[in-house]
Amino acid sequence: MSDFVSNEDHGIEVKRVQYVLISLLSICTLRRVPAIETFRNEIYVHLMKLKISD
Repeated sequence: MSDFVSNEDHGIEVKRVQYVLISLLSICTLRRVPAIETFRNEIYVHLMKLKISD
């Protein structure tokens, strides 16, 4: 099995992670529990890091 991953595959994986983070962010926005607010902020930070790395 090859460890080689093409740039296209990497781009697809990054987009997939972004969509997951966006959906988690939208779910957490609907609920106003302090622990979820902290989790939501962490998701937002990771999403911004992914956008910067593109």
